[in-house]
Amino acid sequence: MSFWRAKEVADESTLWRRFVQDSADLFTRAGVPAHAYESHRSFLYLLMHGYALDRRGRASSGFLVTRLNDEQRVALRALVVSYLRCGFDEPVLALFSDEVHAAILREASEGE
Repeated sequence: MSFWRAKEVADESTLWRRFVQDSADLFTRAGVPAHAYESHRSFLYLLMHGYALDRRGRASSGFLVTRLNDEQRVALRALVVSYLRCGFDEPVLALFSDEVHAAILREASEGE
């Protein structure tokens, strides 16, 4: 039983690394600091709360979604679409309005 669990964790880790590598340009364009996507868990925190934690697990005032300009918000939205298209579960998004959230889900499902 533990073999299958270990395999699932390894598969998710590989998928996460591939997503980060393939999305490097979007992370940069959105202005997301590297520590906010060092791990899948860190990135989920950002998506759910709208801000990044620093390496010590404290709220980082350096990156807040509310401070993004229009170009960065477009890149972040594209990043979330890409994230969903990779097969990751839908996070609870606190970043966008309900209307935009629904549009992101539609766009992500169209690419499958």
